[in-house]
Amino acid sequence: MKKIFLWSGLLSIFLSGSVYQQEINNRPLAWWKFNESKNNKTIEEISGTTDSIMGYFKYAKGVNGSCLKLDGYTTKVLHNSFVVSKISEAVTIEAWIALQSLPWNWSAIVDQGGKELSRIFFGIDAYGHLGFKLNVDGKIYECISDQKLPLLKWNHVAATFDKNNGMKIFINGNVASELKVEGLITPANGSDLFIGMSQKKLGPIGSERKASGDILSAMVIDGLIDEVKIFDRAISSNDIKALFDSEKPDQLQPLSWNKMPSGPEKLSKQFDAVYTRLRYSDEWEAPWRVSEFPDVLIHFDKLPIRYIFWRGTSYGGAWITENGIWMGDQSLERANEGKSPWGCSEHMSDKQVRYSNVSIIEKNNARIVLHWRYAVTDIMYQIFGTNSGNGWGEWADEYYYIYPDGVSTRHQILYTNYLSHEWQETIVLNQPGTYPEDNIDLNAMTLANMSGEFKTYSWENGPPKSFPQPENINIQMVNLKSKFKPFIIFEPDPKIKPFKGSVRPEYSHFPWWNHWPVAQLPNDGRNAFGPDRPSHSSLSQSVEESQVIHKLDDGSYSVITLVGMTDKQVSNLAPLARSWNNPPHLKINNSGFVYKGYDKNQRAYVLSVGNKDVQSELNFTIDANDQSPIINPAFVIQDWRMGDVGLEIDGETINQGETFRLGYNNRMEGSDLIIWIELEAKNPINLKVITKK
Repeated sequence: MKKIFLWSGLLSIFLSGSVYQQEINNRPLAWWKFNESKNNKTIEEISGTTDSIMGYFKYAKGVNGSCLKLDGYTTKVLHNSFVVSKISEAVTIEAWIALQSLPWNWSAIVDQGGKELSRIFFGIDAYGHLGFKLNVDGKIYECISDQKLPLLKWNHVAATFDKNNGMKIFINGNVASELKVEGLITPANGSDLFIGMSQKKLGPIGSERKASGDILSAMVIDGLIDEVKIFDRAISSNDIKALFDSEKPDQLQPLSWNKMPSGPEKLSKQFDAVYTRLRYSDEWEAPWRVSEFPDVLIHFDKLPIRYIFWRGTSYGGAWITENGIWMGDQSLERANEGKSPWGCSEHMSDKQVRYSNVSIIEKNNARIVLHWRYAVTDIMYQIFGTNSGNGWGEWADEYYYIYPDGVSTRHQILYTNYLSHEWQETIVLNQPGTYPEDNIDLNAMTLANMSGEFKTYSWENGPPKSFPQPENINIQMVNLKSKFKPFIIFEPDPKIKPFKGSVRPEYSHFPWWNHWPVAQLPNDGRNAFGPDRPSHSSLSQSVEESQVIHKLDDGSYSVITLVGMTDKQVSNLAPLARSWNNPPHLKINNSGFVYKGYDKNQRAYVLSVGNKDVQSELNFTIDANDQSPIINPAFVIQDWRMGDVGLEIDGETINQGETFRLGYNNRMEGSDLIIWIELEAKNPINLKVITKK
């Protein structure tokens, strides 16, 4: 009996010793669990060292406990003078990663060895490939996977090296790449270790222009990271597979696509403009130094569309369709002669909206008027032209007169010492998770003239070479995959042409960039490699070197267009174009009023009260015909006394409501009555505006 107890005791000691030895063998050299802590600190579990988390970050549900959510721009974990610097013969790095978006360039999971030359680097490139880079005997070796990491999902990643068998990369337990290398890892004593950020700053891969590509920025993972481990030995393939199988997270896809904001899904049935804060992701919002009211949202009572001016587009206006597709346009851009050495000078380059702002300057039931002011600046925030003339550089004012029918004028005013600019560029904005083809029909644009003739052009084989038909084009419609489609109506002969940006057929039929909107890196042209980020595609350009540019008396330059959305065919825009470009004549039929003409900038007839003391009734006729029709006219009656107003059209009383709307605009000099009427006519009509008693 004693022998049995003796052998049992010895076996117990042996087994416990084996388990202990196994735990020692499986014990990493370092381990970051990222279970939530305080004061921007995290614990390296093996040594108990407290490490700093720098930049913006959050904790989220992880593979085991919590994990770290990095912002893609600023986040890093810093471990000072890491002991891995003593590793020479073998190493294993293991982690769980979930990418929100593809990196701009090589972004580190783990990087140790210095800003100029990494000694041990394990990270992800701009295409989603996993890469393991080692300095072995003074030479850099790279082992890179052919496989790309899927976005939004947890991926178990690992890299191993030993002095005899070389380098291997693992994705979700399987070997993804290997490279035969013999030698020892080059020493780098005293070097810090980064997690989440590369030590060396880089320019974004895919930059179209050298200036942008040469601007170096921190390369940071955008997404989740958890359970980072470093071993001082090469773990076997079987053990890597076992680690993957034993640690699988409960939720395989912890992330979802970010979404550019256009306000609540449901809004009140009201024609209105409001100051608000249109929020993107928490990580993107964190560094903004703005209040709760930096953005503007316009919505309509009878139309399921919206118009927004948002920081993420540098306040460039964007129309939003009923199913959430975004349509934007270019600002004044310094092009051609003497452009900035940093590339494009335009609103897109003002990532922090240092010089760009938008204001609601009129709001009533008849119309909304917005003012957008911005500098023509490059990606280094240098305003173009400050070294010449009076030193102010180039600035622009844009005014939008928006009416309840979803049609707005866009009045652009440019202040410059010499004219060499792009005024208009038709731009579709793509939400994360969508390709251009998800938003744009391949028969992407329809061009028309004021006679109603039109032709649709295809991007099946890339952009068309030109738009030869029909003759006298001055109307364009973009064929988004939506019921409501955006349009622009120009003054005659705007010289509309296809946008000639580079097309990469392996990615899209359309030019496709993601340096704007939303992106904060200083870059003026970066090709997209996937639908991971907000992006844009350009379809056409116009106005440049055309007669629709007008020089004003103060030396500035001006262009006016009609923009909006419609669910009608493009041919139905021809009467609207004629009503605006060839407005019918207005004749006042009674005394006491002065007709000041049709103001295309406002899309409105302007009249004034000649004698304020006798104001009672304004009687006038509009001589409409087929070539000069009336389409939803607006009237500005200056100095009309505020009060209840009635309307008669050809003797019929029209009650205020959806088809007859009015409001007042208070100026320093007086108050103007604004009237908008839902009315279409090709024959003369008589109108009476009456002060009710």
